Amino acid sequence: MTIERDGLLMAEVNPFIKDAVVQFQTGALSLKQIEAIFNVLPFDIDFIDVNDRFKWFSNKPNREHARSTSQLQDTLQQLHPGTAAARAQAVIDSFKRGEKQHVEIPLNVDGKLIDINYYAVRDNKGEYLGTIEYTGTINHLKELIDQGAWKQDVTTGASKDGETDSSGKGDAVSGASRNEKAHSEKKSDATTGPSRLSMKDDRWIP
Repeated sequence: MTIERDGLLMAEVNPFIKDAVVQFQTGALSLKQIEAIFNVLPFDIDFIDVNDRFKWFSNKPNREHARSTSQLQDTLQQLHPGTAAARAQAVIDSFKRGEKQHVEIPLNVDGKLIDINYYAVRDNKGEYLGTIEYTGTINHLKELIDQGAWKQDVTTGASKDGETDSSGKGDAVSGASRNEKAHSEKKSDATTGPSRLSMKDDRWIP
């Protein structure tokens, strides 16, 4: 379609943005790439804004927590069923008060090992912007562990089966001793649900 302006014929084009690129501190991605990345990640991602409203979710196939665009702008109480809303609100309130940055909720639902993580999202001045919730299953990781996938230490070539650690020294990655790690891996039954927030290790525990 053409229009006449100042005696000239001009094509009528509605404003649009084509192939927009977002420049991050660590590189640049197009909007198409950003959406595709979120959709291929192997866990659900939800974003709750500063006003505790549901604003965005990743469109991964076969999500653990099904979401729809009709839920956008829902409150926490509308988004989370039953007592889960109170737990989610307690986590977010701790983020707003600056007490927490991350809370993990491990659940065992009929043998499906579900790992839920909440992260506070802040700007470079530390101001709270919202909360990211990601949810994924870790059964495949447990199977790999059971099959001995990490028994071989690539730095030394030694098998961990032959190692004994009687010193009680901490894990070089987490700083936790093996006994502490074993104690922290207690399962939570989703039928009863976690009942309180551990201030020691940022986990809900029964």
